Amino acid sequence: MKTKVSISLLAAGAALLAGTAQADKWSDQFPHIKNTGDIAGECSYESMSQKDYSGQKLTINTHAVPVMGEPTALHAEQFSALTGAEVNVIHTPAGDLYSKAMVPFQAGQSPYDIVFGFSNFIRDWKQYLQPVPAKYVNMAQMQDVTQSHIDVNSWGGEMIQFPIDGDRHYLKYRKDVIDNPEYQAKYKAETGNELRIPQTWKEYGEMAAFFNGWDWDNDGELEYGSAEVMKKDDLMFAAFFSRSVAYSKNPRVKGGFFFDLETMEPLVN
Repeated sequence: MKTKVSISLLAAGAALLAGTAQADKWSDQFPHIKNTGDIAGECSYESMSQKDYSGQKLTINTHAVPVMGEPTALHAEQFSALTGAEVNVIHTPAGDLYSKAMVPFQAGQSPYDIVFGFSNFIRDWKQYLQPVPAKYVNMAQMQDVTQSHIDVNSWGGEMIQFPIDGDRHYLKYRKDVIDNPEYQAKYKAETGNELRIPQTWKEYGEMAAFFNGWDWDNDGELEYGSAEVMKKDDLMFAAFFSRSVAYSKNPRVKGGFFFDLETMEPLVN
């Protein structure tokens, strides 16, 4: 049995829809868009207001608040006000999003109309989901979504998940610390290397170890050498991807991500 939804929303696969915003009547009813106005298109306030879903109920399984869960609840309230639909929002911790949907899917049940999930769920979920309707795939706002984000939401050239949020991993560093002559000398003496923006994961690890456990910013507290998303059974996989992709998905490596597609030899040890 395929779930009733025609789209699956995810939190790690694309960019927010954009468009030309115009001040309009909806700014008074929904003050949070005061600075932008409504954004024309299939998903605009104007378009939604022309639909009558009175007597219909929509059940959504989304993230825990705040993150994606809070805007989901906000938009659910707005959608209900605009269309007359009853919207039931269920908040689930990120680490449980997969099983919260997959267990009923496998049991032939369809408790949700919309499910939030990550793009790496697509292979397991796709048999239970309807493809995104063509009118949403081809709408003007989708032209602002990068091809890479469209690709991770698609399988076999068909969009299975609807992209709403595109994560990017950035390396942020303390320039004042790296450029500190005293720390540069200390780092050179202890490691034999120059203190600089890390160029490899090995350099990153070396720097993190060097700055860990002492008060290098003089605030009276011991500091960490780095800070990452490391919560088990939650978003820790994202930190793993940042590292593994450098080895298994670069221009010199062809085929799959974790394994060579022909020999199944692991690409990450």
